[in-house]
Amino acid sequence: MKRAGLQIVMTVFCVSLLWSGSALGQEEPFPVKPINLYVGYPPGGATVITAQVVADGMKKYLNQPVVMNFKTGAVQLVLGEFLKNSKPDGYTIGYFAHQNLIAKLAKDKVDGEPVKVRLEDLDSLGAGPYSPYLLCVNRTSPWQTIEELIAAARKSPGTLTHGEDGMWTSGHLLMEWFAQKIGASLTVIPFQGGGPAITALLGGHVNIVALSKTAFGPHIKPGGGLRPLVIFDKQRERSLPDVPTALEKGIDITWAAWQGLRAPNGLPKSVKGKLVDAFEKAMKDPEILRTMDKLESNVLYLSPEEAQKQSVRELNLVLEVWEKANKK
Repeated sequence: MKRAGLQIVMTVFCVSLLWSGSALGQEEPFPVKPINLYVGYPPGGATVITAQVVADGMKKYLNQPVVMNFKTGAVQLVLGEFLKNSKPDGYTIGYFAHQNLIAKLAKDKVDGEPVKVRLEDLDSLGAGPYSPYLLCVNRTSPWQTIEELIAAARKSPGTLTHGEDGMWTSGHLLMEWFAQKIGASLTVIPFQGGGPAITALLGGHVNIVALSKTAFGPHIKPGGGLRPLVIFDKQRERSLPDVPTALEKGIDITWAAWQGLRAPNGLPKSVKGKLVDAFEKAMKDPEILRTMDKLESNVLYLSPEEAQKQSVRELNLVLEVWEKANKK
């Protein structure tokens, strides 16, 4: 009886081990609860607006809510550090305006600032929404063309002012780059966001503002208060057919606001795959594309690998711009 009882106990123990081992080998379903999508800017801006569209689109393909959250500060570095230290389970992801993040990372590197987060610290999940940058003046400005503006900048170095959405942002970088290309100096006037910079341009308090097409909204449409002089894209914008590209004018610059998703490194392969798949489907969804179009935002889907390569390529380019600017 004792031997038989021991055999029964051992059998039960072995079966339980086999069951638990099998259970451990099985991947947990994902997602089974809401996903938190963090943005590095406060509500109201163009990045947050397109992030909400992306969140709504992904919800459709994940069958779980994608909830908007905010981690603001330091041109998205607060968000980057938060993600870097978050659990890589797929339930915490970030939506980045990459061109601003890259501009800030490059400037900190040039200045020798302590590195708290790097591009390689965060896993790319792809990119999609993008909006080319425009250089705009007030409709009442005497400059009708980019050539006239360049002539004025060269004639009176440092007197023309450009309003930007902060120091060391993508717009600030672009105008430093532009000044280097045209051989003139401009004076930056930083504001707390793109909205105040545009308001200053409308009021005649600065001469130029360079921001994304999405950020300018109705102000660049017929009857608006601003005049776009040039667009920093490879081709003219369909909605602005009379605005030349910088390339057409001999200025070798293309620059756009582009947004995408990143997550803490170490996501399980299946979890990352589901997030990437949902994002890609959202970026190719006709309904989402129509919504983005209404927001004056273009969409060009990039895979995680393509988005990472573009990030690295732009980082190297931006480092050169900031280094030249620091030597002035």
